[in-house]
Amino acid sequence: MNETHVLYVLDLSLDYPRAQPAAGVVMRRGELGDARLLEQLETVSPTEARRRVEDGNYLNLVLEGPRLLHCSFTFTRGMPSLAAAAGEFPLPADTRCLEDGVTAADSRGTGIGPQCITFIIDGLKAEGVRWVVVKVAVDNISSRRHIEKGGFEEMARLRHERWGRRSHSSLRPTDESAPHCLAVALAPELRRGRVRERGLATRRRAH
Repeated sequence: MNETHVLYVLDLSLDYPRAQPAAGVVMRRGELGDARLLEQLETVSPTEARRRVEDGNYLNLVLEGPRLLHCSFTFTRGMPSLAAAAGEFPLPADTRCLEDGVTAADSRGTGIGPQCITFIIDGLKAEGVRWVVVKVAVDNISSRRHIEKGGFEEMARLRHERWGRRSHSSLRPTDESAPHCLAVALAPELRRGRVRERGLATRRRAH
């Protein structure tokens, strides 16, 4: 495994581009009973969706009648990542993370995704959130363009490698701007060869 993600951040204390909602669609936060709707899209299972909501995270939905056009999750306490030693990076109290955005195939390119992001960040700003973080695969050029058009700035590059029992992660901040401070806060939580270190310690004891 060898993957690199770009971490983007949006400062909600500043003005940001806003997409107007389309007529005929409903955008709202989902409840536990809405998890079954995710069967309509290629995303996480309803069981996983319920677990996330029960953990205090938000399920974001865009609906046209009973049909699900788009969904995503807002993580309130941690950003899931294989690069994190504990499986997720803990987030500061004023920070949220958007993950797993999926749009129905026939709705892509219609602006549904950006409209949902506007709905989400408007709600988070009203709750007093300052920063919103998004993690995008470095080779997902289309998603990266959408995120950048939405006012998000590149904060850092996050890389995770694993070969056999060995793994290593690294985080490289983009520059010395304010979002850089958030990237530095994530650095101590990186997975830094812990699988390999446990293996070496076991071999030393054996000798």
